[in-house]
Amino acid sequence: LSFSDVNSDKFRRNAGPISEAFNVKSIIQRIPLQPKVLRLRPREIPRDSQRDDYIRDVKRARLVGDLKRSMRAEIGRGLVELEVRENSVIIRFPDKSAFSLGSVDLAARILPTLDKIAQVIAAADGAIRVAGHTDDRPISTPKFRSNWDLSAARATSVVHYLLRDQRIRPDRVVVQGF
Repeated sequence: LSFSDVNSDKFRRNAGPISEAFNVKSIIQRIPLQPKVLRLRPREIPRDSQRDDYIRDVKRARLVGDLKRSMRAEIGRGLVELEVRENSVIIRFPDKSAFSLGSVDLAARILPTLDKIAQVIAAADGAIRVAGHTDDRPISTPKFRSNWDLSAARATSVVHYLLRDQRIRPDRVVVQGF
């Protein structure tokens, strides 16, 4: 037992029965108490830009950790790739995992992953940029005049799906086509 403030008389009266209960000869050990003086150094307060960089780095690390945990299986199966850059976190859907050739309809197999992504980014701060891509085969249909039209429409499909999560504010989202 350890005591920080001990009434000596009460302690000595109880020490005997405690010693007998544990079959110990003596449980009293005197430790001289000397007050410790803590010296605190003045904390260096970082400049605003350093603090902002630190906060950004912490938020990015938290976002990356949350995404990795929630999409561990999808990343392992190659359905999703996660890339961390200095100012952004990129979630990439390789090849045809999100769309069929020439289509803007989301593949059913990717919807649970998008639900996980929506949940994580809804809890995070910052802008959300959804960039649609196509392959290098030229396209020219009444619906899509070019790959650029198709890529922008794909990004828009993803955004509409993500915005079903009411916690994601539309003003955080930007759509791009490549």
